[in-house]
Amino acid sequence: MFKTRLPQHSPHHLCDSVNSSVSAIHSPLIKRILGDLKWVFIVFSVFACQDSAPSGVSADKADHSLSSKYIDQSAILAHVGEIKVTQATVERRLAELSPISRAKYQSPERKRELIDSLIRFELLAGEALKRGHGEHPEVKVAYKQAMVRQLLRHEIRDLVKIGDISDQEVGAYYQEHLSDYQRPQLVRASHILFSSEAEAQASLKKLRLHIKSDPKQRRSIFGDFASKESQDQETRARRGDLQYFNRKGQLIGDRLFPQSAPHRSIAEAAFALTAVGEVAATPIQSPQGWHLIQRTGGKRAFNRSLSDVKTEIRNHLFRARKANTLEDYVTDLKSKAQISIDEEALERLKVDASPKQRAPQFKLNAPLQLPQRHKP
Repeated sequence: MFKTRLPQHSPHHLCDSVNSSVSAIHSPLIKRILGDLKWVFIVFSVFACQDSAPSGVSADKADHSLSSKYIDQSAILAHVGEIKVTQATVERRLAELSPISRAKYQSPERKRELIDSLIRFELLAGEALKRGHGEHPEVKVAYKQAMVRQLLRHEIRDLVKIGDISDQEVGAYYQEHLSDYQRPQLVRASHILFSSEAEAQASLKKLRLHIKSDPKQRRSIFGDFASKESQDQETRARRGDLQYFNRKGQLIGDRLFPQSAPHRSIAEAAFALTAVGEVAATPIQSPQGWHLIQRTGGKRAFNRSLSDVKTEIRNHLFRARKANTLEDYVTDLKSKAQISIDEEALERLKVDASPKQRAPQFKLNAPLQLPQRHKP
């Protein structure tokens, strides 16, 4: 359970602290009460709702030393009761607009419209708070989500910096994942194996007739022949697929199936084919027997040097370290908290997986966009 108390800062200061970043409210109750302006009430409720502290941690003892950085000391442009509409508030709202839109607010008349819009927002938000919508469970959850975003943005990110990733780490990662940055030309092919050249020639003749009758289905036709006639039990079930290999017949990259490498003669024949779907003109001999070969795909060679990908690798390692650091941070919090789980209650929890119509979600961009009144 969580105990709550009314925050010492004004709702306006809370609004500034989370910077209007809520988009997950979709309550039918709030929808019925607030109608077309529901998102305005909801967002303010999120910002002005009560802050909370976990059980066992006194709210009075919570660390408020950082809250001073959210106190707005800029010029006051208007009052709505005890709420102050400040220059910083206006500037933040304007910053959410494009340069072209901001340029429209240069004249005294448009500045007054801007202030009026903000005043309307505060009036509606204040009424939402007075009517108790700050107590709605989804509002409280959204408020906590906003606080977590602020924690991640302003506290956790300082635990690890991209400069902490050394050149040695970047180089080591490059060498460990060299196949991601250097690769020879690859070909993918399918084959049909026969024990004798005569069998292969007879099948090739039939195959050509089928392909000639429907050229667009040449790959499908070849796969059908492989499934029915190939004597290679390893590839027959997958329609003759040999996967990707280089000119030497070495299998390169991720393999969809366990498979022995194709003979070099098969690789050379596959590389000699230029178009996907093309079939070798004659059967190809290997120690296994005689093969009909069809090219089914290809990948170009590439060679990205360490200098080419250094920034990319550093960013990747930085993201991974941030994720690990966050996990360590949460693990440390767990070690200091009193956590208990009712396993029996958890077991009894029913999860409804049936599809349901979700209520529309709303995102607050700026109070400047509040509708003045409905038009038919």
